[in-house]
Amino acid sequence: MFLIPTFVNVMIKKLFSDKNGETPLKKNNLCLNIWVFTLFIFLVKLLLVKFSQTVDADAVSRSLIASSWLEKPSFITKGVWAPFHFYLGGIALWIHNDVIYTLKLVSILFSSFTIPPLFYFLRRELGAEKAFVGVLIFSLSPILFRISFMFLSELPFLFFLVISFNLFSKGIKLNSDLSFLFAGLFMTIASGFRYESWALIVFLMISLLIRRDWKAFFTFGITASIFPVFWMLGNYFAFGNLLFSVKAVEVLAPNDLEGVLRKLWSFPFILFISIGPIFSFLFLKNLKLNKSDCKNPWYLLFILFFILILYKSLAGTIIPHTRFIGLITLLSIPIILKDISFIEKNIKSPLKMLSVFSVTIGLTFVYNFGAITPIPRLKNQSTAVLVEQLRPVSLKSESILIDFIDWETTYFLAINLYDNDKNLIILNSEISEEAKFEKYKSLFGNQLLILNKKHYQWIENSYEFDIIFESSDFIVLHNHD
Repeated sequence: MFLIPTFVNVMIKKLFSDKNGETPLKKNNLCLNIWVFTLFIFLVKLLLVKFSQTVDADAVSRSLIASSWLEKPSFITKGVWAPFHFYLGGIALWIHNDVIYTLKLVSILFSSFTIPPLFYFLRRELGAEKAFVGVLIFSLSPILFRISFMFLSELPFLFFLVISFNLFSKGIKLNSDLSFLFAGLFMTIASGFRYESWALIVFLMISLLIRRDWKAFFTFGITASIFPVFWMLGNYFAFGNLLFSVKAVEVLAPNDLEGVLRKLWSFPFILFISIGPIFSFLFLKNLKLNKSDCKNPWYLLFILFFILILYKSLAGTIIPHTRFIGLITLLSIPIILKDISFIEKNIKSPLKMLSVFSVTIGLTFVYNFGAITPIPRLKNQSTAVLVEQLRPVSLKSESILIDFIDWETTYFLAINLYDNDKNLIILNSEISEEAKFEKYKSLFGNQLLILNKKHYQWIENSYEFDIIFESSDFIVLHNHD
Protein backbone atom coordinates (compact mmCIF):
# COMPACT_ATOMS: atom_id res chain seq x y z
CA MET A 1 0.00 0.00 0.00
CA PHE A 2 2.94 2.37 0.68
CA LEU A 3 3.68 2.35 -3.08
CA ILE A 4 0.38 4.10 -3.94
CA PRO A 5 1.35 7.64 -2.75
CA THR A 6 4.73 7.22 -4.48
CA PHE A 7 3.04 6.17 -7.74
CA VAL A 8 0.61 9.12 -7.63
CA ASN A 9 3.45 11.52 -6.87
CA VAL A 10 5.40 10.24 -9.90
CA MET A 11 2.28 10.65 -12.07
CA ILE A 12 1.85 14.26 -10.95
CA LYS A 13 5.52 14.99 -11.65
CA LYS A 14 5.33 13.43 -15.10
CA LEU A 15 2.12 15.19 -16.02
CA PHE A 16 2.50 18.63 -14.54
CA SER A 17 5.99 19.56 -13.36
CA ASP A 18 8.78 20.86 -15.55
CA LYS A 19 12.31 19.58 -15.99
CA ASN A 20 13.44 21.27 -12.79
CA GLY A 21 10.66 19.71 -10.74
CA GLU A 22 8.84 23.02 -10.28
CA THR A 23 5.29 23.26 -8.99
CA PRO A 24 2.56 22.23 -11.44
CA LEU A 25 1.45 25.84 -11.49
CA LYS A 26 4.49 26.62 -13.64
CA LYS A 27 3.60 24.30 -16.49
CA ASN A 28 2.67 25.88 -19.81
CA ASN A 29 1.37 22.98 -21.89
CA LEU A 30 -1.44 21.99 -19.53
CA CYS A 31 -4.00 21.74 -22.34
CA LEU A 32 -2.60 18.46 -23.65
CA ASN A 33 -1.81 17.15 -20.18
CA ILE A 34 -5.33 17.84 -18.92
CA TRP A 35 -6.57 15.13 -21.27
CA VAL A 36 -3.88 12.77 -19.96
CA PHE A 37 -4.99 13.63 -16.41
CA THR A 38 -8.62 12.98 -17.40
CA LEU A 39 -7.73 9.51 -18.67
CA PHE A 40 -5.69 8.89 -15.54
CA ILE A 41 -8.67 9.73 -13.29
CA PHE A 42 -10.93 7.59 -15.48
CA LEU A 43 -8.59 4.60 -15.22
CA VAL A 44 -8.18 5.00 -11.45
CA LYS A 45 -11.95 4.94 -11.03
CA LEU A 46 -12.23 1.89 -13.27
CA LEU A 47 -9.68 0.11 -11.10
CA LEU A 48 -11.63 1.02 -7.95
CA VAL A 49 -15.13 0.29 -9.23
CA LYS A 50 -15.04 -3.34 -8.06
CA PHE A 51 -14.47 -2.14 -4.50
CA SER A 52 -17.47 0.21 -4.60
CA GLN A 53 -21.03 -0.66 -3.60
CA THR A 54 -24.30 1.08 -4.48
CA VAL A 55 -25.48 2.27 -1.08
CA ASP A 56 -27.55 5.30 -2.03
CA ALA A 57 -31.32 4.73 -2.18
CA ASP A 58 -31.77 7.35 -4.93
CA ALA A 59 -29.10 5.65 -7.06
CA VAL A 60 -30.92 2.34 -6.71
CA SER A 61 -34.32 3.87 -7.50
CA ARG A 62 -32.93 5.63 -10.57
CA SER A 63 -31.27 2.41 -11.77
CA LEU A 64 -34.51 0.44 -11.46
CA ILE A 65 -36.53 3.18 -13.19
CA ALA A 66 -34.02 3.29 -16.07
CA SER A 67 -34.31 -0.49 -16.42
CA SER A 68 -38.11 -0.28 -16.40
CA TRP A 69 -38.01 2.49 -19.00
CA LEU A 70 -35.90 0.24 -21.27
CA GLU A 71 -38.58 -2.47 -21.11
CA LYS A 72 -41.23 0.01 -22.27
CA PRO A 73 -39.51 3.06 -23.79
CA SER A 74 -41.71 6.15 -23.82
CA PHE A 75 -41.49 9.91 -24.05
CA ILE A 76 -41.87 11.17 -20.47
CA THR A 77 -43.81 14.43 -20.22
CA LYS A 78 -44.59 14.69 -16.51
CA GLY A 79 -43.45 13.57 -13.09
CA VAL A 80 -41.42 14.43 -10.02
CA TRP A 81 -37.93 13.53 -11.27
CA ALA A 82 -36.66 15.04 -14.52
CA PRO A 83 -36.50 12.35 -17.25
CA PHE A 84 -33.14 12.72 -19.04
CA HIS A 85 -31.29 10.56 -16.51
CA PHE A 86 -33.69 7.67 -17.14
CA TYR A 87 -33.24 8.01 -20.90
CA LEU A 88 -29.47 7.96 -20.42
CA GLY A 89 -29.57 4.91 -18.14
CA GLY A 90 -32.01 3.09 -20.41
CA ILE A 91 -29.85 3.63 -23.49
CA ALA A 92 -26.77 2.45 -21.59
CA LEU A 93 -28.60 -0.70 -20.45
CA TRP A 94 -29.73 -1.30 -24.04
CA ILE A 95 -26.03 -1.44 -24.99
CA HIS A 96 -25.14 -3.75 -22.07
CA ASN A 97 -27.84 -4.85 -19.63
CA ASP A 98 -26.03 -4.86 -16.29
CA VAL A 99 -28.02 -2.68 -13.92
CA ILE A 100 -25.05 -2.27 -11.56
CA TYR A 101 -21.80 -2.00 -13.50
CA THR A 102 -23.08 -0.51 -16.75
CA LEU A 103 -24.67 2.37 -14.85
CA LYS A 104 -21.58 2.81 -12.66
CA LEU A 105 -19.55 3.14 -15.88
CA VAL A 106 -21.92 5.84 -17.12
CA SER A 107 -21.32 7.87 -13.96
CA ILE A 108 -17.55 7.34 -14.10
CA LEU A 109 -17.45 8.50 -17.73
CA PHE A 110 -19.38 11.70 -17.05
CA SER A 111 -17.49 12.52 -13.85
CA SER A 112 -14.10 12.02 -15.55
CA PHE A 113 -14.86 13.83 -18.79
CA THR A 114 -16.23 16.88 -17.01
CA ILE A 115 -12.58 17.72 -16.33
CA PRO A 116 -11.59 19.11 -19.82
CA PRO A 117 -14.51 21.56 -20.24
CA LEU A 118 -14.04 22.65 -16.61
CA PHE A 119 -10.37 23.35 -17.30
CA TYR A 120 -11.14 25.39 -20.44
CA PHE A 121 -13.82 27.37 -18.60
CA LEU A 122 -11.54 28.17 -15.65
CA ARG A 123 -8.57 28.90 -17.92
CA ARG A 124 -10.57 31.53 -19.78
CA GLU A 125 -11.77 33.12 -16.57
CA LEU A 126 -8.71 32.80 -14.33
CA GLY A 127 -5.71 31.55 -16.31
CA ALA A 128 -4.20 28.10 -16.86
CA GLU A 129 -2.41 27.88 -13.51
CA LYS A 130 -5.52 28.50 -11.46
CA ALA A 131 -7.58 26.32 -13.81
CA PHE A 132 -5.37 23.35 -13.02
CA VAL A 133 -5.88 23.85 -9.28
CA GLY A 134 -9.63 24.07 -9.89
CA VAL A 135 -9.56 20.78 -11.79
CA LEU A 136 -7.77 19.12 -8.88
CA ILE A 137 -10.34 20.44 -6.39
CA PHE A 138 -13.18 19.09 -8.53
CA SER A 139 -11.72 15.70 -9.47
CA LEU A 140 -10.28 14.86 -6.02
CA SER A 141 -13.17 16.09 -3.89
CA PRO A 142 -13.95 13.04 -1.73
CA ILE A 143 -17.72 13.57 -2.08
CA LEU A 144 -17.67 14.03 -5.87
CA PHE A 145 -15.28 11.09 -6.12
CA ARG A 146 -17.73 9.00 -4.08
CA ILE A 147 -20.87 9.74 -6.08
CA SER A 148 -19.09 8.91 -9.35
CA PHE A 149 -19.41 5.22 -8.37
CA MET A 150 -23.21 5.36 -8.25
CA PHE A 151 -25.89 6.06 -10.84
CA LEU A 152 -26.87 9.55 -9.69
CA SER A 153 -28.08 12.43 -11.84
CA GLU A 154 -25.52 14.86 -10.41
CA LEU A 155 -22.74 13.57 -12.71
CA PRO A 156 -24.30 14.09 -16.19
CA PHE A 157 -25.94 17.26 -14.83
CA LEU A 158 -22.55 18.74 -13.89
CA PHE A 159 -21.06 17.64 -17.22
CA PHE A 160 -23.61 19.54 -19.32
CA LEU A 161 -23.65 22.43 -16.85
CA VAL A 162 -19.88 22.92 -17.11
CA ILE A 163 -20.09 22.90 -20.92
CA SER A 164 -22.81 25.55 -20.66
CA PHE A 165 -20.65 27.63 -18.29
CA ASN A 166 -17.72 27.37 -20.70
CA LEU A 167 -19.82 28.59 -23.61
CA PHE A 168 -21.45 31.32 -21.50
CA SER A 169 -17.97 32.51 -20.49
CA LYS A 170 -16.90 32.48 -24.14
CA GLY A 171 -19.99 34.48 -25.06
CA ILE A 172 -19.08 37.18 -22.55
CA LYS A 173 -15.37 37.33 -23.40
CA LEU A 174 -15.84 37.26 -27.19
CA ASN A 175 -19.28 38.91 -27.33
CA SER A 176 -20.45 35.83 -29.26
CA ASP A 177 -24.19 35.39 -29.76
CA LEU A 178 -23.63 31.86 -31.07
CA SER A 179 -21.86 30.94 -27.82
CA PHE A 180 -24.83 32.19 -25.79
CA LEU A 181 -27.15 30.18 -28.04
CA PHE A 182 -25.25 26.93 -27.42
CA ALA A 183 -24.78 27.78 -23.75
CA GLY A 184 -28.55 27.91 -23.49
CA LEU A 185 -28.99 24.61 -25.32
CA PHE A 186 -26.54 22.79 -23.03
CA MET A 187 -28.17 24.43 -20.02
CA THR A 188 -31.59 23.15 -21.10
CA ILE A 189 -30.09 19.65 -21.37
CA ALA A 190 -28.72 20.05 -17.84
CA SER A 191 -32.18 21.15 -16.69
CA GLY A 192 -33.55 17.81 -17.90
CA PHE A 193 -31.31 16.08 -15.36
CA ARG A 194 -31.70 18.27 -12.26
CA TYR A 195 -33.86 21.20 -11.28
CA GLU A 196 -31.02 23.22 -9.73
CA SER A 197 -30.21 24.43 -13.24
CA TRP A 198 -33.62 26.11 -13.41
CA ALA A 199 -32.47 28.50 -10.69
CA LEU A 200 -29.09 28.92 -12.39
CA ILE A 201 -30.83 29.95 -15.62
CA VAL A 202 -32.55 32.77 -13.73
CA PHE A 203 -29.35 33.83 -11.95
CA LEU A 204 -27.31 33.89 -15.18
CA MET A 205 -30.04 35.93 -16.83
CA ILE A 206 -29.84 38.37 -13.91
CA SER A 207 -26.08 38.67 -14.53
CA LEU A 208 -26.81 39.52 -18.17
CA LEU A 209 -29.35 42.12 -17.06
CA ILE A 210 -26.70 43.71 -14.85
CA ARG A 211 -24.44 43.89 -17.90
CA ARG A 212 -27.35 45.27 -19.97
CA ASP A 213 -26.63 42.70 -22.65
CA TRP A 214 -30.19 42.37 -23.96
CA LYS A 215 -29.41 40.23 -27.00
CA ALA A 216 -27.51 37.69 -24.90
CA PHE A 217 -30.27 37.86 -22.28
CA PHE A 218 -32.95 36.74 -24.75
CA THR A 219 -30.72 34.35 -26.74
CA PHE A 220 -29.58 32.47 -23.64
CA GLY A 221 -32.88 32.78 -21.78
CA ILE A 222 -35.08 31.42 -24.55
CA THR A 223 -32.86 28.44 -25.43
CA ALA A 224 -32.11 27.55 -21.79
CA SER A 225 -35.82 27.57 -20.95
CA ILE A 226 -36.90 25.03 -23.59
CA PHE A 227 -37.00 22.03 -21.29
CA PRO A 228 -38.27 23.84 -18.15
CA VAL A 229 -41.22 25.25 -20.13
CA PHE A 230 -41.96 21.86 -21.74
CA TRP A 231 -41.83 20.10 -18.35
CA MET A 232 -43.95 22.67 -16.54
CA LEU A 233 -46.62 22.48 -19.23
CA GLY A 234 -46.60 18.66 -19.09
CA ASN A 235 -47.12 18.74 -15.33
CA TYR A 236 -49.78 21.42 -15.62
CA PHE A 237 -51.85 19.37 -18.05
CA ALA A 238 -51.38 16.22 -15.93
CA PHE A 239 -51.69 17.64 -12.39
CA GLY A 240 -52.94 21.20 -12.78
CA ASN A 241 -49.72 22.62 -11.31
CA LEU A 242 -46.90 24.18 -13.32
CA LEU A 243 -44.45 23.63 -10.44
CA PHE A 244 -45.64 20.16 -9.47
CA SER A 245 -42.18 18.58 -9.77
CA VAL A 246 -40.30 21.19 -7.73
CA LYS A 247 -42.96 21.35 -5.02
CA ALA A 248 -43.42 17.60 -4.60
CA VAL A 249 -41.09 17.26 -1.60
CA GLU A 250 -42.86 16.90 1.71
CA VAL A 251 -42.15 19.80 4.06
CA LEU A 252 -39.58 18.84 6.67
CA ALA A 253 -39.06 22.25 8.26
CA PRO A 254 -37.26 22.38 11.64
CA ASN A 255 -39.55 22.98 14.61
CA ASP A 256 -37.00 24.16 17.20
CA LEU A 257 -33.81 26.20 17.46
CA GLU A 258 -31.58 23.12 17.39
CA GLY A 259 -33.22 22.00 14.16
CA VAL A 260 -32.72 25.45 12.61
CA LEU A 261 -29.04 25.48 13.58
CA ARG A 262 -28.53 21.98 12.18
CA LYS A 263 -30.06 23.06 8.87
CA LEU A 264 -27.88 26.19 8.77
CA TRP A 265 -24.55 24.46 9.38
CA SER A 266 -25.18 21.27 7.37
CA PHE A 267 -24.36 22.55 3.87
CA PRO A 268 -21.33 24.68 4.97
CA PHE A 269 -19.96 21.65 6.82
CA ILE A 270 -20.53 19.32 3.85
CA LEU A 271 -18.75 21.87 1.62
CA PHE A 272 -15.86 21.84 4.10
CA ILE A 273 -15.65 18.05 3.74
CA SER A 274 -15.82 18.35 -0.05
CA ILE A 275 -12.99 20.88 -0.53
CA GLY A 276 -10.92 20.26 2.62
CA PRO A 277 -9.37 22.63 5.17
CA ILE A 278 -6.81 24.40 2.93
CA PHE A 279 -9.30 25.34 0.23
CA SER A 280 -11.96 26.15 2.83
CA PHE A 281 -9.47 28.66 4.26
CA LEU A 282 -8.92 30.16 0.79
CA PHE A 283 -12.65 30.23 0.17
CA LEU A 284 -13.35 32.20 3.36
CA LYS A 285 -10.36 34.47 2.71
CA ASN A 286 -11.55 35.29 -0.82
CA LEU A 287 -15.21 35.59 0.08
CA LYS A 288 -14.73 39.30 0.75
CA LEU A 289 -15.97 40.49 -2.61
CA ASN A 290 -15.49 44.05 -3.85
CA LYS A 291 -17.97 46.07 -5.88
CA SER A 292 -16.63 44.93 -9.25
CA ASP A 293 -17.02 41.29 -8.21
CA CYS A 294 -20.78 41.76 -8.04
CA LYS A 295 -20.79 42.00 -11.84
CA ASN A 296 -18.92 38.72 -12.16
CA PRO A 297 -21.57 36.09 -13.00
CA TRP A 298 -19.61 33.28 -11.34
CA TYR A 299 -19.40 35.01 -7.95
CA LEU A 300 -23.03 36.04 -8.26
CA LEU A 301 -24.06 32.44 -9.02
CA PHE A 302 -22.52 31.08 -5.83
CA ILE A 303 -23.96 33.77 -3.56
CA LEU A 304 -27.51 33.55 -4.96
CA PHE A 305 -27.55 29.77 -5.13
CA PHE A 306 -26.15 29.31 -1.63
CA ILE A 307 -28.77 31.67 -0.22
CA LEU A 308 -31.45 29.69 -2.11
CA ILE A 309 -30.19 26.33 -0.85
CA LEU A 310 -30.10 27.52 2.77
CA TYR A 311 -33.62 28.92 2.43
CA LYS A 312 -34.94 25.66 0.96
CA SER A 313 -33.19 23.69 3.68
CA LEU A 314 -34.81 25.82 6.40
CA ALA A 315 -38.18 25.61 4.62
CA GLY A 316 -37.84 21.82 4.61
CA THR A 317 -38.10 21.35 0.84
CA ILE A 318 -34.59 19.93 0.54
CA ILE A 319 -32.76 17.49 2.80
CA PRO A 320 -29.08 18.29 3.52
CA HIS A 321 -27.40 15.39 1.76
CA THR A 322 -23.76 15.01 0.77
CA ARG A 323 -24.54 14.30 -2.89
CA PHE A 324 -26.19 17.73 -3.24
CA ILE A 325 -22.86 19.46 -2.57
CA GLY A 326 -21.46 18.76 -6.06
CA LEU A 327 -22.93 21.91 -7.58
CA ILE A 328 -21.98 24.06 -4.58
CA THR A 329 -18.40 22.73 -4.82
CA LEU A 330 -18.30 23.64 -8.51
CA LEU A 331 -19.68 27.14 -7.88
CA SER A 332 -17.21 27.74 -5.05
CA ILE A 333 -14.14 27.09 -7.23
CA PRO A 334 -13.96 30.56 -8.89
CA ILE A 335 -14.04 32.15 -5.41
CA ILE A 336 -11.38 29.77 -4.06
CA LEU A 337 -9.16 30.58 -7.05
CA LYS A 338 -9.60 34.35 -6.88
CA ASP A 339 -6.34 34.60 -4.95
CA ILE A 340 -4.12 31.53 -4.60
CA SER A 341 -0.95 33.33 -3.55
CA PHE A 342 -0.96 31.21 -0.38
CA ILE A 343 -0.59 28.06 -2.51
CA GLU A 344 2.01 29.64 -4.79
CA LYS A 345 4.14 30.66 -1.80
CA ASN A 346 3.76 27.60 0.38
CA ILE A 347 3.08 24.63 -1.91
CA LYS A 348 5.98 24.51 -4.35
CA SER A 349 6.28 20.82 -5.09
CA PRO A 350 4.03 18.07 -6.44
CA LEU A 351 4.47 16.17 -3.17
CA LYS A 352 3.10 19.10 -1.15
CA MET A 353 0.21 19.44 -3.60
CA LEU A 354 -0.49 15.74 -3.16
CA SER A 355 -0.36 16.19 0.61
CA VAL A 356 -3.08 18.87 0.47
CA PHE A 357 -5.48 16.48 -1.24
CA SER A 358 -4.40 13.54 0.88
CA VAL A 359 -5.40 15.56 3.95
CA THR A 360 -8.75 16.44 2.32
CA ILE A 361 -9.48 12.79 1.57
CA GLY A 362 -7.96 11.41 4.78
CA LEU A 363 -9.90 13.70 7.09
CA THR A 364 -13.19 12.27 5.80
CA PHE A 365 -12.36 9.32 8.04
CA VAL A 366 -12.04 11.69 11.03
CA TYR A 367 -14.91 14.16 10.65
CA ASN A 368 -17.90 13.18 8.60
CA PHE A 369 -21.55 13.65 7.64
CA GLY A 370 -23.67 10.55 7.16
CA ALA A 371 -20.62 8.25 7.41
CA ILE A 372 -19.55 8.98 3.83
CA THR A 373 -16.22 7.71 2.46
CA PRO A 374 -14.48 8.44 -0.88
CA ILE A 375 -15.47 4.96 -2.09
CA PRO A 376 -19.07 4.02 -1.21
CA ARG A 377 -19.24 0.92 0.96
CA LEU A 378 -21.86 -0.66 3.20
CA LYS A 379 -21.53 0.18 6.87
CA ASN A 380 -22.35 -3.47 7.59
CA GLN A 381 -20.66 -5.83 5.13
CA SER A 382 -22.74 -8.77 6.38
CA THR A 383 -25.49 -7.51 4.01
CA ALA A 384 -23.18 -8.16 1.04
CA VAL A 385 -22.53 -11.69 2.34
CA LEU A 386 -26.30 -12.21 2.67
CA VAL A 387 -26.79 -11.17 -0.96
CA GLU A 388 -24.48 -13.97 -2.13
CA GLN A 389 -26.43 -16.41 0.03
CA LEU A 390 -29.77 -15.25 -1.36
CA ARG A 391 -28.83 -15.04 -5.03
CA PRO A 392 -29.53 -18.74 -5.86
CA VAL A 393 -32.89 -18.50 -4.05
CA SER A 394 -33.84 -15.28 -5.85
CA LEU A 395 -33.20 -16.94 -9.22
CA LYS A 396 -35.89 -19.54 -8.40
CA SER A 397 -38.38 -16.92 -7.15
CA GLU A 398 -41.07 -15.29 -9.25
CA SER A 399 -41.73 -12.49 -6.75
CA ILE A 400 -39.33 -10.70 -4.41
CA LEU A 401 -40.62 -8.45 -1.64
CA ILE A 402 -38.19 -6.29 0.31
CA ASP A 403 -39.61 -4.59 3.39
CA PHE A 404 -38.12 -1.32 4.62
CA ILE A 405 -35.30 -2.07 7.07
CA ASP A 406 -33.14 1.01 6.68
CA TRP A 407 -32.24 3.13 3.64
CA GLU A 408 -28.91 1.43 2.97
CA THR A 409 -29.79 -2.22 3.59
CA THR A 410 -33.17 -2.16 1.85
CA TYR A 411 -31.97 -0.63 -1.39
CA PHE A 412 -28.66 -2.50 -1.50
CA LEU A 413 -30.61 -5.76 -1.34
CA ALA A 414 -32.98 -4.47 -4.03
CA ILE A 415 -30.33 -3.56 -6.62
CA ASN A 416 -28.35 -6.76 -6.05
CA LEU A 417 -31.34 -9.13 -6.18
CA TYR A 418 -33.05 -7.28 -9.04
CA ASP A 419 -33.98 -9.16 -12.18
CA ASN A 420 -36.23 -7.51 -14.75
CA ASP A 421 -37.99 -10.85 -15.31
CA LYS A 422 -39.22 -10.90 -11.72
CA ASN A 423 -41.85 -9.02 -9.76
CA LEU A 424 -39.81 -6.87 -7.35
CA ILE A 425 -41.68 -4.91 -4.67
CA ILE A 426 -39.95 -2.50 -2.29
CA LEU A 427 -41.99 -1.38 0.71
CA ASN A 428 -40.46 2.03 1.28
CA SER A 429 -40.88 3.92 4.54
CA GLU A 430 -43.29 6.48 3.10
CA ILE A 431 -46.31 4.23 2.39
CA SER A 432 -48.90 3.29 5.01
CA GLU A 433 -49.03 -0.04 6.86
CA GLU A 434 -52.28 -0.90 5.05
CA ALA A 435 -50.68 -0.25 1.67
CA LYS A 436 -47.68 -2.38 2.62
CA PHE A 437 -49.93 -5.30 3.56
CA GLU A 438 -51.88 -5.00 0.31
CA LYS A 439 -48.64 -5.15 -1.67
CA TYR A 440 -47.65 -8.27 0.25
CA LYS A 441 -51.01 -9.88 -0.56
CA SER A 442 -50.49 -9.14 -4.28
CA LEU A 443 -47.50 -11.51 -4.46
CA PHE A 444 -47.77 -14.69 -6.50
CA GLY A 445 -45.82 -17.89 -7.22
CA ASN A 446 -42.51 -18.67 -5.58
CA GLN A 447 -41.78 -15.84 -3.22
CA LEU A 448 -38.67 -14.49 -1.55
CA LEU A 449 -39.65 -12.29 1.38
CA ILE A 450 -37.31 -9.99 3.28
CA LEU A 451 -39.50 -8.69 6.08
CA ASN A 452 -38.97 -6.20 8.85
CA LYS A 453 -39.42 -8.09 12.13
CA LYS A 454 -42.49 -5.96 12.99
CA HIS A 455 -44.31 -7.51 10.00
CA TYR A 456 -43.57 -11.11 10.93
CA GLN A 457 -47.23 -11.57 11.86
CA TRP A 458 -48.08 -11.51 8.13
CA ILE A 459 -46.71 -15.04 7.77
CA GLU A 460 -46.52 -16.18 11.39
CA ASN A 461 -49.23 -18.83 11.02
CA SER A 462 -48.19 -19.91 7.54
CA TYR A 463 -46.46 -23.24 6.96
CA GLU A 464 -45.53 -22.40 3.36
CA PHE A 465 -42.37 -20.47 4.22
CA ASP A 466 -38.89 -21.60 5.19
CA ILE A 467 -36.70 -19.24 7.21
CA ILE A 468 -33.41 -18.67 5.38
CA PHE A 469 -31.92 -15.95 7.54
CA GLU A 470 -32.85 -14.04 10.67
CA SER A 471 -31.31 -11.00 12.34
CA SER A 472 -32.43 -8.61 15.07
CA ASP A 473 -33.99 -6.31 12.42
CA PHE A 474 -35.35 -8.52 9.66
CA ILE A 475 -36.13 -12.05 8.57
CA VAL A 476 -35.71 -13.72 5.15
CA LEU A 477 -38.20 -16.37 4.03
CA HIS A 478 -38.88 -18.42 0.90
CA ASN A 479 -41.95 -20.43 -0.06
CA HIS A 480 -42.52 -23.23 -2.56
CA ASP A 481 -45.93 -22.39 -3.97
